Amino acid sequence: MSIFEYLVALVSVVVGLAVAHTLSGLLRIVHNRDTVRLDWLSLVWTGTLLLWIVFFWWFTFAGAEAPQWRMQNLLFVLGYAAAIYFVLGLLYPHEIGRGFDMRTHFETNRRWFFGSLLVLGGFDVADTALKIVTDVVVPEPLYYVVLGTLLVGGVVGCRVQSRRFHAAFAITFCVLVVIQVVFNTRMILLDGSYVP
Repeated sequence: MSIFEYLVALVSVVVGLAVAHTLSGLLRIVHNRDTVRLDWLSLVWTGTLLLWIVFFWWFTFAGAEAPQWRMQNLLFVLGYAAAIYFVLGLLYPHEIGRGFDMRTHFETNRRWFFGSLLVLGGFDVADTALKIVTDVVVPEPLYYVVLGTLLVGGVVGCRVQSRRFHAAFAITFCVLVVIQVVFNTRMILLDGSYVP
């Protein structure tokens, strides 16, 4: 086992816990479906963030190409995974029983949720800056659109309670993430030219 494989195992555990917690929350909602009030906005965020975390985990393996891993690299990637876990955890509490209202829960945690998205965006800004400075990669323009949308939407989402804004942000960000995933997957499958 290489050092990278050893270190990324811990990151995979955090990613796995995030996915397991989210799926468990969804399952508890299904079990209590007769009394749970669903919220489509929370479900859009769930799908978007699950897609995001799968691609984060996939592209973490690009780190295997790094000449050496240092403690700060591990802490950075682990921090990113923990931020994703935290964001997903805010959508689904540990206790989801009869009468649970997803919309009320989302609105109660709104500032924490969007603040956590900003932390996630901060990790991406730092990662991108590091890659540009070290000439590892210059991200495609679409990436900057996705990141800018995340940061601006996160700031506004923390300050504004408007359901219309939250819906527009969630849908826009979801569409952008899907487009980015499709674009990056196409680049990998067709010519292998994309380096995360």
